[in-house]
Amino acid sequence: MRNIEVLGEASKNLLEVLPDAPQRFPDIPFRSIYAMRNQLAHGYFSTNMVRVWEVVQSDIPGLLKHLEHAIAAVQATDPGPTQQ
Repeated sequence: MRNIEVLGEASKNLLEVLPDAPQRFPDIPFRSIYAMRNQLAHGYFSTNMVRVWEVVQSDIPGLLKHLEHAIAAVQATDPGPTQQ
């Protein structure tokens, strides 16, 4: 569950620095990822553990492929600082 929380926090942070991410990468549900993070972090005993397991088993493997594509696309347009 902690990894899902971290993924959700990263999703929120990404939207702050790359606000057009949902339009650029429509296959990544950034806001839903953050909403699940909030549920896990603050839902206490109301968290549906069956749903969490479904996300782990069904959603995350596909999400990883979309994230890899998004990372490659961002790196292609902004390779970051160059080393000298």
